[in-house]
Amino acid sequence: MADMSKVQAGPVLVSLGAREIGHTEGGVTFRSEPVLRECRADVLGGAVTDLVHLGARCEVKMRVAEWVLENLEAAIPSGTDSSTYLGLGRTPGLRLSSVAQQMTLHPAELASEETDYDVVLWKAVAAGAAEVGFGAEGDRVFEVTFLALPDATKTDGELIGKIGSPE
Repeated sequence: MADMSKVQAGPVLVSLGAREIGHTEGGVTFRSEPVLRECRADVLGGAVTDLVHLGARCEVKMRVAEWVLENLEAAIPSGTDSSTYLGLGRTPGLRLSSVAQQMTLHPAELASEETDYDVVLWKAVAAGAAEVGFGAEGDRVFEVTFLALPDATKTDGELIGKIGSPE
């Protein structure tokens, strides 16, 4: 039977590594997309007869509202960091898996120990452009997309992360 108490709504708290990202603006979006290979059969007119799972791509997109050095470093992981600034530009070769960290999306209305609705990605790293708008009519927030990398030390079926808490 349908149960309205199971319908979830509201913002999440985002943590990366051991610290919270802080305020976001416009919501946080989690996306999980399977990577599939189509199997086809000529005798069936080239119709797709099966799908073979090759992997998964999980992303988290957010607009970070707190303009602090730690958030800039997370959004631009290829920069050099110091205690007072973030450098931009690096020679090719940095493996972003070396700076990836665990990311947790935790519903803001729940107590921290209530993890039944958490999304946990073992190794998340910013991938793509970090975009910041400068203008008089809006806050200086930056949009960033994090990509989840697989962790080969985890159980098959949980290589990228998990939703909810284990029983």
